[in-house]
Amino acid sequence: MNTELDYPLQVALLERKLKTEQRQSVNAPPSERFMKAARAAAHRAAGLRRLESMSQSAGFRALPLPDYFAWLARLSQVALSELLPTAKSSVVSAFAELARQISMPIERINLLTRAYVATHAVSAGALARSSVSQEDDLPFRIELTEQ
Repeated sequence: MNTELDYPLQVALLERKLKTEQRQSVNAPPSERFMKAARAAAHRAAGLRRLESMSQSAGFRALPLPDYFAWLARLSQVALSELLPTAKSSVVSAFAELARQISMPIERINLLTRAYVATHAVSAGALARSSVSQEDDLPFRIELTEQ
C-alpha cells in the first residue's frame, strides 16, 4: 500500500467524519446543567439591570454603601443576596464590585464607601483614637468630635 497516495484520501475521510460529528453536536439539545446556569445568569442580569435603572432614577442618598444598596434593592424589588458577587475579601469590596457592575459613577462609590467607613469608625469609637498613627494611610480624612 502506497502511503503517499493514501494520505490525501485519509485526510478527506477524516474531515468528512469531523464535519458529520459537528453537525450532530450542533443539533443536540443543551444539557440541563447548562440551562440552569443560563437561567441563573439571565435572572442575575435582569436584577442588575433593574438595580442600575433604579440607581439612575432614584439618585443619590447619603448612606453607607451597603445601606444604599439595601435601599435600592427595596425600591427595585430585587434580592440583593442574589446579586452580590461571591468570594470577596470584605463587605466593602463586594458592594464596590456590585456598584461597578451597575456602572455607578466612581465619585458616588467613593462617597458611599467613605460614609460606610465613617459610620464604622464612629460606632467603634476607640478605633479612630487608637489608629491615629495610621491616619496618613487612609485615602481620606475622618474628623471625629466628642459630644
